[in-house]
Parts: sequence; structure tokens; C-alpha cells
Amino acid sequence: MKLFDRLVHALGLKKKEVNVLVVGLNNSGKSTVINHFKREDERCIDIVPTVGFNVEKFACKFCVIVLSELFHRFPNF
Repeated sequence: MKLFDRLVHALGLKKKEVNVLVVGLNNSGKSTVINHFKREDERCIDIVPTVGFNVEKFACKFCVIVLSELFHRFPNF
């Protein structure tokens, strides 16, 4: 969480809620990135593809960060 604390301090945010929308191509590792921000005991070992949406909330010293991941399947051409 030190990365979040430094980022929040650098941006001057205090006691706020920050919403972040995580977007990317299929199988690009969006869920894996979100999983790395979790505490060691809360991390998933097997990550399955997201169906629908995934919302995770993380608290640091100065704010609450809400990461939202959306699923959208692009057609195969």
C-alpha cells in the first residue's frame, strides 16, 4: 500500500474516495493487476476470466480507492 500512499500524497488527496476504471483488451491481465493490490491473505491463487464486472475497494492512509473492472467481449473476426 505504500505505492497508493505516495500517489495520494503527491496528488494532494486527503480522506477522499477515488474511483478508477480498469480497462484493457481481453486476457491483458486486468484482474491480475487488481489481485496484486490485495493483502497477501486475500489474494486469489487461480484467477478466472471476469464475467460482468468486478469491484474492489482498498483503503490507504489518506483515501479509499475503488477499482472497477468491466468485462466486454469483442467479436472474433
